Amino acid sequence: MTGVQTCALPICFVGNNDGGIILNSYSNGDVLGSDPGSSYYLGGFAGKNSGGAVNNSYSTGDAGIGRYIGGFVGQNQAPIMNSYSTGTAIGAKDLGTEGNIGGFAGWNDNDITSCYSTGPATGDDVGVGGFVGSNKATGNVVNCYALGSSTGNSNVGGFAGSNAGSIVNSYCTGPSRNPGTDYGFAEANSGTITDCFWDTTISETLTGIGSGSTTG
Repeated sequence: MTGVQTCALPICFVGNNDGGIILNSYSNGDVLGSDPGSSYYLGGFAGKNSGGAVNNSYSTGDAGIGRYIGGFVGQNQAPIMNSYSTGTAIGAKDLGTEGNIGGFAGWNDNDITSCYSTGPATGDDVGVGGFVGSNKATGNVVNCYALGSSTGNSNVGGFAGSNAGSIVNSYCTGPSRNPGTDYGFAEANSGTITDCFWDTTISETLTGIGSGSTTG
């Protein structure tokens, strides 16, 4: 699938990319769920990327309000390369549950390579990151960066809210805010973080991660 589509509905470029190859495409509409408590998998470009691949594409619209929200993709389970998002990812308010809100991807368990996000990720949720809300055990993020801020209740980080996979050669510059300690890069880390950094001046924190370890 290639081409251009604009919209202001919960399906922007594609609702679920399941096996398709998307190249050189973009979306610029806002993607808004009808019910914050039951709206899932919303992204500025794709709600879900579950079996295909996306390359050289971008989104500029905002995505929200609900769970599994990303500036580019809500839930990612297939490769994404050379793509970016500039919109805001907005999580549900006052639900007190796992939100998975990310400036680029809400939830990731595949490969994201050479991508970036500039918009903020915000919500009263668990799992909020400037780039990815939750990077799962099979998630690999390489050569990526986030410029936007992240705000949430728990597992909030400038780049990743939580990481159980691998993040390599990536960075973030935006501030990360939650009711407790602020973490410049990632709050919860049970995976590996290698050759990554955050901007201590803009983030106003010298604490990079809340748990686990880093290398490089």
